[in-house]
Amino acid sequence: MSIKKCGVVLVLLALLAGVAAASAGAASVSKKPVNNGFTVVSGYDAQPVKSLDMTGTVSAMTVYTIVQGQTNYHPKYIGPGCYYYYVDINWGNTANSLRLTIIAPDDTVIGTFYDSSDGRTDGRIYLRISYGGQPLPVGTYDHYVYGYKVTGIEDYTV
Repeated sequence: MSIKKCGVVLVLLALLAGVAAASAGAASVSKKPVNNGFTVVSGYDAQPVKSLDMTGTVSAMTVYTIVQGQTNYHPKYIGPGCYYYYVDINWGNTANSLRLTIIAPDDTVIGTFYDSSDGRTDGRIYLRISYGGQPLPVGTYDHYVYGYKVTGIEDYTV
């Protein structure tokens, strides 16, 4: 086998070992029913199911900044026929901590979530929000990102 092929094989083996180790070390998050029929599960553990609102398009992620004690607001409109949506707040720096509060269109607080709420402490809050097998209530869902424990300025994507 050539040196180039050996290098490729070694890189692939290292990647597979890393994926296996990460999978073995990840805590499984069970479904968490919350207020008024909403269910929150880890985005890592959610079974891929086609939602009626999926269009097959990919939008660019926007980078935001936050400091200790600051709150940033991120609204998301959910239209008719949508059975779930993903929330993905990613800052990557586990030395800092962000907090996410999600509020439904009827002002129900779906929950307040931290880095570990999705079963991993990895600088990311990755969740799937659903509504007990029914379409989500139509309207704007409010997402408040709070600089819970931030040194300096933290970048994050939504």
